[in-house]
Amino acid sequence: NIVEDKLTEHQVVCARQPEMLFLFSAAQTAVHAWNWLFPPHSPPQLLNDPANIVDESLDGLLAANPRLVRLEGHRVVLRDDFETYKRDHVALISGGGSGHEPAHAGFVGQGMLTAAVCGGVFASPPASAVLAAIRKVCGPKGALLIVKNYTGDRLHFGIAAEQAKLEGFNVRMLVVGEDCALPRNASLAGRRGLAGVVLVHKICGAAADSGLDLEAVFEAGSEAASSMATFGVSLAACCVPGRPPAFELPHGQIEFGLGVHGEPGFARGPLQTVDALVRSVFSLLLSQDPDRKYISLERGHRAVLLINNLGGTSQLEMGVVVHSAIRHLVDDLGIEVLRAYSGAVLTSIATPGISFTLLKLSDDGAQQAQTLAWLDRSVAPQAWPAAAPGVSRSDRETTPLAPEVDLQEQAQQALSESETALMRSALNRMGQDLVAAEAALTLMDTPAGDGDCGHTMATAGRLLQDCTALLNKQNAVPSFLCSRLAAVVSDAGGTSGALYSIGLLAAAKSLRDTYSPEASNASPLAHPSAVWGGALKAAADAIHTYGGASEGDRTVLDVLYPVSNYLLNIPEDLPLAQTLDGLVNVARESAEKTKDMKAKAGRGSYVDPRRYLGRLADPGAHAVYVWLNALAATLRDR
Repeated sequence: NIVEDKLTEHQVVCARQPEMLFLFSAAQTAVHAWNWLFPPHSPPQLLNDPANIVDESLDGLLAANPRLVRLEGHRVVLRDDFETYKRDHVALISGGGSGHEPAHAGFVGQGMLTAAVCGGVFASPPASAVLAAIRKVCGPKGALLIVKNYTGDRLHFGIAAEQAKLEGFNVRMLVVGEDCALPRNASLAGRRGLAGVVLVHKICGAAADSGLDLEAVFEAGSEAASSMATFGVSLAACCVPGRPPAFELPHGQIEFGLGVHGEPGFARGPLQTVDALVRSVFSLLLSQDPDRKYISLERGHRAVLLINNLGGTSQLEMGVVVHSAIRHLVDDLGIEVLRAYSGAVLTSIATPGISFTLLKLSDDGAQQAQTLAWLDRSVAPQAWPAAAPGVSRSDRETTPLAPEVDLQEQAQQALSESETALMRSALNRMGQDLVAAEAALTLMDTPAGDGDCGHTMATAGRLLQDCTALLNKQNAVPSFLCSRLAAVVSDAGGTSGALYSIGLLAAAKSLRDTYSPEASNASPLAHPSAVWGGALKAAADAIHTYGGASEGDRTVLDVLYPVSNYLLNIPEDLPLAQTLDGLVNVARESAEKTKDMKAKAGRGSYVDPRRYLGRLADPGAHAVYVWLNALAATLRDR
């Protein structure tokens, strides 16, 4: 296919050199023979049988939408209240080939279409199906057929319209063709109907719902259709189910001006940034060349923007395109975008591409307001991409941040100089011991994990040491200090940093909520052991809630829970030395017990337990013992 593209580029040159015509013809024949012998493979698609895809897709639409019904014997979808609606409203009927979902059946319902007639994939529906729809939904006020400008659609809908008129139905047909990719004299068929037809559905649907007669609804749709222009681009061709791609687009190229039935565009170019692509598209869409000028939008004019996903573009990319388009229209071109719609409204199966539609609003204030009111009117079909009323802005809308809560002021406590020095010593010792334990923790973690626990805890230790110089009488209060350390240890990274941060925040809240100046002689460090045990339990509970592990799963919880239970259950008058000795013993024994536990959480749960069972303690549990032992040693030495 790349060879064929190059041959096409040089065809004119060959035509000027008769001696090259033979070589050109031979090479082109060889390419066609290769494609016939080895046809390109179609990409994988979710199918049962390609022959049944349209009917099965319609069945799915109906199964999920109880307000829709199918006309017996035809691929025609109706709103379920059509019988009462047609008595005093103009019925709207649209349709065409399938493969453009949600168009057109996805727009059937209150506020939009009364019926949609579906053909095969990229194939016009038969006139008999269109006629059956007219007969079913056309009432005294008539029916408007909204048709995209493709020969097959015009002919089949036209046959049905003429037959219906012969039978006495009041029918009009509105042909929508807003493509601006091709110059006016490029084809007798005229401009193709693209995503702009959905805006016509919306405007005509609102006009019909408001009770206007057939002529007025037709005029509303015709005015919109004549004020629109659409231009499409893609990164690849679409692929009809069960068939190879309609054309091959070389890697790194973009197709300009493609249709929605797999037909290639009028030009190709290198893949660009979104900002560059947007500028290229709107320079063509708003061209002032007499042969290409379809709408005239100038600085100060107002418009509606529709950015249509052709089926294979991610929502992430769509957001980038929408922002770039609005910024270019508003900031560079001075056009007021009063409504901006984006989403998949008329696709080309799963084509990775987009189309841009601009609807110029009337300079007449009353007519402009009416069009916007019709666009804003609520509808039942969920496929319609509603837009918030108001002028679109290119700059980011932000709201001020909420003020941070001053946890230090909230604590309403302070330490003495000696207590502050004690907290500095405790943090420093805990940090030193964690750094010193790096090699041992790495050794424990390597067989059962990825070996990063030692590095993470050593990093946390150094961060603790860095904090000591910042402590003063106010911020060394345990409830406040825990909240500050939560932010510090999260910077250590890894799962451990996050879990410790969560645990420290929970402990801070527990200490703040249970502190009683009367019960502790006004010193935040003089809490009863049960208060400290409650803080450790709160930390363990939070880690369990957010981390998903439980006691017995070979994690930090296998030390935190036993230690917290110890503190919660010892006598309040137990001497400090005995309390600390008991705490260290419980922590050490609990960490040792993890040697015989199978990991049920974290990376260790994916590893064969024979690599560590009976030999190595859990590194996270051992790290808890390390810093608890350091804390106890500091308190003993005071």
